[in-house]
Amino acid sequence: MNLIQIIFIFIILIFPNCKKQTNKLDRLGNNEKELHIGSYPGYIEKGSHEEEFDWVNSFEKETGCNIVNHVYENESEIKKELEFGTSDLVITTGETVLDFYKNDLIEEINLELIPNWQEVDSRIKFNKWNFFEDKNYGVPIGWAPNILLYNSYFFNDKPSSWKVIFEKNSLKDNTGLVQAYDSHMYFADAILYLKHSRPDLEIQDTYKVNKKVFAEAIKLLTNQQKILHSYWNDGFEQSKNFDKGEVMASMAWPYQYHHLKSIGNIQFAHLIPEEGSVGWFDSLLLSKKAKNKNCAYNWMNHILKKNIQSDFAAWLGIVPVNPRACFENSLLEKDSCDTNGFVDFDRIHFWKGWSCESGSDCVSREEWKSSFKEIKNNFLVQIKRD
Repeated sequence: MNLIQIIFIFIILIFPNCKKQTNKLDRLGNNEKELHIGSYPGYIEKGSHEEEFDWVNSFEKETGCNIVNHVYENESEIKKELEFGTSDLVITTGETVLDFYKNDLIEEINLELIPNWQEVDSRIKFNKWNFFEDKNYGVPIGWAPNILLYNSYFFNDKPSSWKVIFEKNSLKDNTGLVQAYDSHMYFADAILYLKHSRPDLEIQDTYKVNKKVFAEAIKLLTNQQKILHSYWNDGFEQSKNFDKGEVMASMAWPYQYHHLKSIGNIQFAHLIPEEGSVGWFDSLLLSKKAKNKNCAYNWMNHILKKNIQSDFAAWLGIVPVNPRACFENSLLEKDSCDTNGFVDFDRIHFWKGWSCESGSDCVSREEWKSSFKEIKNNFLVQIKRD
């Protein structure tokens, strides 16, 4: 055993619980000339779609940081943005933050350098999906629940349970008139329903479940295909399915409801059922390889301003994380926050990351992904045969 090996073993023995090193910025300096942001479509608006929806031009004029937007569609593309340092900031949901943290792709964020952090909803500030080892790695910018969207034309009485989309003939014949969300995270919706309909399963955590519970969720989503019209992953396209009368009920986002309402379809309604709902948060994460950190911090502060939050939430059909935005006389309609789920916060089971200890009965995210892919592929094969 050489000297280097002895020193290494000594360090491990003396410091067995060394925490992940961070490069948290201590103070702001001069702004760089640009800022690269990785985002989902529609999250970085500069008035190119509708002139009034623009939260980029004012930022660029104030800071001198020119925004370069890298648009992506899925988690793997976000991960590449972080791995290659293509984006300084990325926007993602609470489900992925833990994975990015464990892979050392994101940097701790100094909240003291973000003055508007003080205006963030107190229910959200210190959430469990952005904090690890008492350090913050994400700035939430908006959230929404999954809603039960339905066409009242098909119902004599409004539905009250997710049962109408998971089981056959619950209130009215729903064969071929139901949609399912095209994501492995749809398992969370199924598990939440099972938590209430199957108390014998003793479900505690909607995300971290054992193999018995997961087997029942697979069975539920497989049986659901008997009444399924299709899988959806684009809110605008799903709105078209509802508008054409092809779908009577589905899990959806507030965006779809607002879009249908805006084009004059008054027969559509939505609610959060008696079981509660699954929901999601969008957060800004700072890349470990960020080259434009000063501009990045300025953007994190900018997006939390009440007027920006109001316009941002109005465009995406979500709830702002700055509650003052709900009362801002801007593009967010009156009562939109309540309509989109603000008052139902405590009934929402937000997406989050989780890890399974070695040898445990826990089902990992990778198993969720592979199982959902198999379920969906079986449905597509069946459709092709028919």
